[in-house]
Amino acid sequence: MAEEFPDFFGYMILLFVLIGLSIAGGGVKQLVGGRAFARRARRAEGVVTDVRTRFTGSGRTFGAEQRPVVRFTTDEGREITVEAAEPSDAGVGSDVTVFYDPAKPTAVRVNAPAVSGFGPILSGLAFAGICAAIFVGSGFLSIFGVDAGSGDCTYADQGSVGCSVSDDW
Repeated sequence: MAEEFPDFFGYMILLFVLIGLSIAGGGVKQLVGGRAFARRARRAEGVVTDVRTRFTGSGRTFGAEQRPVVRFTTDEGREITVEAAEPSDAGVGSDVTVFYDPAKPTAVRVNAPAVSGFGPILSGLAFAGICAAIFVGSGFLSIFGVDAGSGDCTYADQGSVGCSVSDDW
């Protein structure tokens, strides 16, 4: 039973590596999607007609974000009023630049054509890397039958007398 716990913790660390890689993958998806939107987006001048407050989280992470409702005219002459998908500091009556998808003009971004995904990519890779280092450094590779190297050393009071190292993988 005592031998099962090290294996359990090893698998948990691997789970955290996968979580970190998933976060990085989400960042890649966000980055690719943002760049695709920026390539096809059209630009229009708009005005903020309302600001809606969205509450997020709970407890210590409770917060609010202000999302502008913008009115703009497409290249085809259609007048569109829509709530922006991302928060903004723009107040009612503010002139803003709206980027919209011509195939779906209600998909808009205010003042920026693309959303960066570098934050989630870097934090996900850092988290996965740290967890992988803990996994390897803790010797959990033995779960998969991999011995990261073992050494037999004899020590005297003055230091190492002799060592033999085996790297049988």
